[in-house]
Amino acid sequence: MSYLSHCSNLVYENKGKISKELENLNFDTSRDNFFFSDSDTHTQAFVAGDTKKIIISFRGTEGKIADWVTDIKVFKETWTEANPLGDVHNGFNSALSSIWNDVFDEINTLRTNNQTIWLTGHSLGGALATLAAATFELQQPHVGINGVYTFGQPRIANHKFSRNYNEILKTRTFRCVNNNDVVTRVPPQIFGYSHRYLHKMVTN
Repeated sequence: MSYLSHCSNLVYENKGKISKELENLNFDTSRDNFFFSDSDTHTQAFVAGDTKKIIISFRGTEGKIADWVTDIKVFKETWTEANPLGDVHNGFNSALSSIWNDVFDEINTLRTNNQTIWLTGHSLGGALATLAAATFELQQPHVGINGVYTFGQPRIANHKFSRNYNEILKTRTFRCVNNNDVVTRVPPQIFGYSHRYLHKMVTN
């Protein structure tokens, strides 16, 4: 878990520093397109791979994506039918959609040795990692995600999504939270949001 926690922090750095640190961690950095971003949604992520594993790390609370969590008016307007699993916050869904095709292609390009696949993210990055895991499972169920570790993740979807996600990925998802972190309690449950079905690890 500490390895993925490090990657969830590393994604906040600039591309050059990320590349250098990934090289120090013995990841293949010869490919220039390991870093993905969208200026409209302020979404950023990196995909790092070696001969045994591939890690996808999503960046957290910054810019417009932060506004989707803090603007209470948005909560009442943000439902969308993202996929058969259920309804998700459309801000998070839009953020993931803005880079997902490129991220997905890079995962498949790197996966030449049946490497394990791990996703991580802090705060809103955790929300995107969770949605990405569900999306990947729907697109390539024969491959499968090995683990999802999120840190301080907000609620992202309704009860239906949470139940269906749980059936697919519960044993491979670890949601690490600090009980004093308000982000983990938004959007409010009164608007139908839930992550009660996701595995929870509490830190002080």
